[in-house]
Amino acid sequence: MGIKAKLLLMGIFSIVVAVCIGVLGINSINRNGRNSEIESIVNEMDVLQAKNLALEAQYQYYIDQSYLAQICSNLEQMTANAELLQRQAGGKYKEDVDMMLDRLTRSRENYSNISEYSSTRGFDGESGLYQQYLEAGSALTESFKGLVDKQEWLEIKWIDAQMWSSGERVVIDDKDYVKLVYTGPVPEKVKRNSMAFRIGGTLTYHNNSYITDIKLTNGTDEMNIDLGTVESVSGSGLAYVDSELTTFDGQPAIRVGCNFNAANEGWEEFAVQISVKEYPVQDYHTIVYTLYLEPTDLSFDYKYGGSYSGVYSFETSHEQLDSMVNAYSKLVVEGKAVPEDYAKIEALAAELAENIPLYTSSGDLAQDSIAKLNAKKEFLQQMKALDDKILALKAENVVLNNELSALCTTVKDKTSADMAQVKATVQRVSIIVIVLASMVLVGMTVLIGTGIDRTVMLFRQALDKITQGQISVRIKADGRDEFSQFGRSLNVFLDKLEGSITHLQGISTNLAETGGKLEQKANQTKGAASVVSTALDEIARGAATQASDLAASSQQVSGMQENMVHISQSVDVLSETAKGMNEKGTQATRIVQELSSTSDKTTDAFLRISEQIHKTDASVVKIQEVVNLIAQIATQTNLLSLNASIEAARAGEAGKGFAVVASEIQKLAEQTNSSAKVIDEIILSLSNESQQTVQSINEVTDMIVNQKAKLDETKAKFEVVEEGILSTGKGMKTVLEQADVCGRAGEHVVSLMTNLSAIAEENAATTEQTNTSMNELNDATASLARTAMELKQLSASVEESLNYFHTEK
Repeated sequence: MGIKAKLLLMGIFSIVVAVCIGVLGINSINRNGRNSEIESIVNEMDVLQAKNLALEAQYQYYIDQSYLAQICSNLEQMTANAELLQRQAGGKYKEDVDMMLDRLTRSRENYSNISEYSSTRGFDGESGLYQQYLEAGSALTESFKGLVDKQEWLEIKWIDAQMWSSGERVVIDDKDYVKLVYTGPVPEKVKRNSMAFRIGGTLTYHNNSYITDIKLTNGTDEMNIDLGTVESVSGSGLAYVDSELTTFDGQPAIRVGCNFNAANEGWEEFAVQISVKEYPVQDYHTIVYTLYLEPTDLSFDYKYGGSYSGVYSFETSHEQLDSMVNAYSKLVVEGKAVPEDYAKIEALAAELAENIPLYTSSGDLAQDSIAKLNAKKEFLQQMKALDDKILALKAENVVLNNELSALCTTVKDKTSADMAQVKATVQRVSIIVIVLASMVLVGMTVLIGTGIDRTVMLFRQALDKITQGQISVRIKADGRDEFSQFGRSLNVFLDKLEGSITHLQGISTNLAETGGKLEQKANQTKGAASVVSTALDEIARGAATQASDLAASSQQVSGMQENMVHISQSVDVLSETAKGMNEKGTQATRIVQELSSTSDKTTDAFLRISEQIHKTDASVVKIQEVVNLIAQIATQTNLLSLNASIEAARAGEAGKGFAVVASEIQKLAEQTNSSAKVIDEIILSLSNESQQTVQSINEVTDMIVNQKAKLDETKAKFEVVEEGILSTGKGMKTVLEQADVCGRAGEHVVSLMTNLSAIAEENAATTEQTNTSMNELNDATASLARTAMELKQLSASVEESLNYFHTEK
């Protein structure tokens, strides 16, 4: 698998992991959204229930039936919400939702009955039984106004007394007192609430007086008024100073401080009053009490008696009754079952009924008031019957509301627990997936990085050896990635390069051998040329002496003929040698051309390698683009997770699970981005290594170009040598022709002796020409020797350059 495919696989794997986490997050969001919707419905029911409580409070304050109607409407809305909740909620909410529907149905029915009962009963005093009760109260109030047909204050008649003549002198606690016993009728035979004991007159008395032993009598029937149970005593009058409940002569008594002053010349009295409301005074005929005075030196007249006052406040009690009924009605509206309050109302009504005949002397008035009071009590009893039903319904509603609140709390707790469970599950699964994905990505990254490092190291080692001339090195390329493809291409090139260099080394060896042979032949040709030159010198000298040595001309001609035969043979050998040199030069030129062609192929191969490396570098750039794409995807994923976190924060509690998922997705994106950066660094390193490889190949290419230049120079030298050889061949041909001419001249020398002078001149000229040609041949041969030596040196230089490359394994 190629690096690009591996990186794409990593990117796809990261995207798959992100998608999996996203799907998990979406499922959790959907589940939490359903839970949030359930919780929202329950919260709406809580809000409606709270509104009902507020409406209940407003109803209790304003006593307006419209508030009950709104409560019933809210209960219908809550029932609709519960039915919606029943359709949307799962099985684990079914029992709770069914119970909520039951409580809501019962509560709605109860409020409907409460509304009906309240309308019948009436709590505002403007409708219903309560209105009739108050109207009956108005008639009763009018009846009470004429009920008390006697004065409120009734006087207990005075009894005249005189200090020293009235009463009995007694000693109590070693102190003298005047004891007087009052006996008088109960006035008007009606009930009053208070009884006062009075002393009055024009006298001077500054001491205490004591009142004790108070009783009511009716024949033999007698009732004591127990001063020990009296809570307080009050006094008034010009002569009144103070009073208190005390003990006198071992009995409860009333002490009264007096301040009578006769100098005032007017009536003065004091009255001390106690409550006798609890005593049925009207059932008795006579009032009896004992009065004790402290004796003085003065004698004076005075009176003592009393008063009977204080009627029952029917109107006040009636108002109190109405106030108590109003307070009781408010308690009923509030749903507070307080039977003691109604018991107080009944007690007050009974008290009114009891007191009506006591404070009037008219039986008709009493019967009228009692009848009107009974009518009012009848309305009160009807109200009480409805109140009991309302209180029972309200008490049941309180229980139902509490149960409904508990059920709503239970459902919300379950949704919260479910959301918490979803959050925990998402966190656990996300952490597991992220850990596993991180491990896989890290493993893949390490695997890819290790493979790339190992491959780059192998390439670097191989290229280092190649730059050292070890072209027998081969790169391990048994994989299917880009490096293996590049390695196989480089190995093919190295195979071709090794073959070419091996072939060039063979050609260089042959060229060196050919150069040596060429140098040897050139030296031989040079020696032959020297011999020919010497012979020609001798011919020249013979021609010079020919005129003077005619006697020996025949012998000289014969010797010349032999020498010409030798010359012809030498020229033939030289011609063959020149021909061989020409062939060797042609062969050397062809070898140099082949070497140049091989060098061109080597250059082309290195250019193809460079092109392949550039393609690899382009692939690396594409891989880097893919890595950048992965980094962009990771960055985009990070931005998406940030947006998801913002939306989760806006969602509040319902988005917490998704917030965690978004956070984990952000971490995965950051890890992916980090891995992409690592891969980018590896690819950057690979690009640098590729550039170094290209640089090394460029150096080898430069060496091959230099080698090709050397080969071109050698080719030029060989062309010069070939031209010299051709020139030498032409000279040899001329020499051979001259030798033939000399042979023919020798054959005809006898017949031409007559023309010896002319022939001698011609021979001298020919000899001079031949000498010139031989000098040229000598120069050409020397040039050929130098060229052969240069060829040998160039061959050594090529061999030295080729020896840089090692083809041994």
